[in-house]
Amino acid sequence: MNTQMLEQALRCQALGFSVFPVGRNKIPLISWKQYQNERATPEQIKAWFTQFPDMNIGCATGAISGIIVVDVEKGGPVETFPKTATVRTGGLGWHLYYKYPNQTIKNSARKLAELTDVRGDGGYVVLPPSIHASGNAYEWLTPPEDGFTDIPVDLLQRMTESNPNKLDSVKIVEGMRNETATKYIGRVLHHLPLDLFESAGWAALKDWNATIAHPPLNEGELGLIFASISQREQKNRGDKDSSAKPVNFTPFTLTDLYKEEFPPGRWVIQDLIPLGTITALTGDSNTYKTFLTQSMAASIASGIPFLGHFPTTPGKVLIVDEENHRRQVQERFKDLGINATLDIIFLSLEGVKVDNEEHIEKLKEIIEKEKPVLVIFDSLVRLHGGEENSATEMSATFSGMKKLICDDLAILFIHHHRKPQGFAKKSSSQSIRGSSDILAAVDAHLAVDRKDTDFTISQTKMRLQPEIKPFKASLVPTEKGTWEFVYKGVDTSEDDRIQESYDAVKGALAEASEPLTIDMLADETQLPLARLRQTVRDLLKSKEVVVAKVGAHGVHYYELALEEPVSMPI
Repeated sequence: MNTQMLEQALRCQALGFSVFPVGRNKIPLISWKQYQNERATPEQIKAWFTQFPDMNIGCATGAISGIIVVDVEKGGPVETFPKTATVRTGGLGWHLYYKYPNQTIKNSARKLAELTDVRGDGGYVVLPPSIHASGNAYEWLTPPEDGFTDIPVDLLQRMTESNPNKLDSVKIVEGMRNETATKYIGRVLHHLPLDLFESAGWAALKDWNATIAHPPLNEGELGLIFASISQREQKNRGDKDSSAKPVNFTPFTLTDLYKEEFPPGRWVIQDLIPLGTITALTGDSNTYKTFLTQSMAASIASGIPFLGHFPTTPGKVLIVDEENHRRQVQERFKDLGINATLDIIFLSLEGVKVDNEEHIEKLKEIIEKEKPVLVIFDSLVRLHGGEENSATEMSATFSGMKKLICDDLAILFIHHHRKPQGFAKKSSSQSIRGSSDILAAVDAHLAVDRKDTDFTISQTKMRLQPEIKPFKASLVPTEKGTWEFVYKGVDTSEDDRIQESYDAVKGALAEASEPLTIDMLADETQLPLARLRQTVRDLLKSKEVVVAKVGAHGVHYYELALEEPVSMPI
């Protein structure tokens, strides 16, 4: 948790600002509509920092916070506006905070001047000391405690007058540009023949970006959107020329198969990540999944056992990080005391998409040149343009990943668990967010659970061999003032829990003067009903418990099995 960021969020809340969590991309991490009408409590803000430890601070503008913000981009006419509480933004522009007038002020774009917007009712800004995607921090040049200047009458009139330029009224602002661009080009391509995609389709999207998006998306990002939707549209239509292409299948016999020689199974990390496969590392938010992969990378690059326990194959590691800013990545490696090395290679926030053929070819070129033994993707949700819950679209994502695989290379990707619904606890494999095709597509799956600095890692899938038992690891301080992950042995908590359930049921039956039903056993043992039923099934199977009788309505009564008498020698 960033304590400095938390302190500043609480400071702004105390000043009357309606704050909420946003990411480095300025997009809210929660549904923030309610915070346009009510302010979060200090307790809620602290809970957000626990849930989103790397969050930035957003602030709803307008009546709820008592402010109107004039947003002047870099190069804009900031000197033409009255002095007031001012923020230097991470994009090297300015936010000018004015006192909210006694009338509604709507958001507007370019109404006051070029490179200048207004954030009023229904809008929001990012507060200091948040970190911009560039790595620059937002900072107060004039603190809010100095007060906010009243908006001059002439400026107020310009803010509220009807905009003669109708195009401004439909401007798409940051936070909505990607989604709206995706929908727009999807509609355009749907009505175009394939041979006009690159000319008419691309031209239409660029025109939309120049006239509607505010500020316009850069051409690289726009190109990614176009490529993703173009591929999807072509796939939906099918390859009309496929019928003209010859199809050849090559059958072979079991005798042929037995003649083939395959290399023995090898591991990047023994028992955890096999070479030539795809492994998923999943967990809830804030379970230190990225930290764990960085520790893995360091172990592989130096050829030492992971967690001091699991042997590794020495080699290079390529980390494709679409989740974290470079400064954050650097800080985490330093926190783990990992020395500089040429054997850990990065692609950071490059917009890599594994469902994009061109991107896959570029990745192949890098892999061919660097020859890593492991590629880490952080995280899956940032690496594709498809719908996470669609089996078809996730299949395309993993099809791209599989094109990178070879005998001497493994892929590991980070993915998240879905938020729990109700009180039912699902297994780690059932908790994986998105389509069931995600788990089906991987060769191995590791799930992480965290409590403070202690971790339980469970292997729910391993194609090459039986899954190993869950094990524990801890994040411990070192003498150098850094941290390291260490192996703490096999996790026996589930075995202990099962044995405790067995003992509780057998103890209750031993003390009872007559057979007991499930409901009676629940009262005696206080075990959860689902666990109790499973325990009774296990004990019936092992013949330690038997059904004594079946009562009305088919209710079963249970008792301990009688021990067979021991025959005495004569």
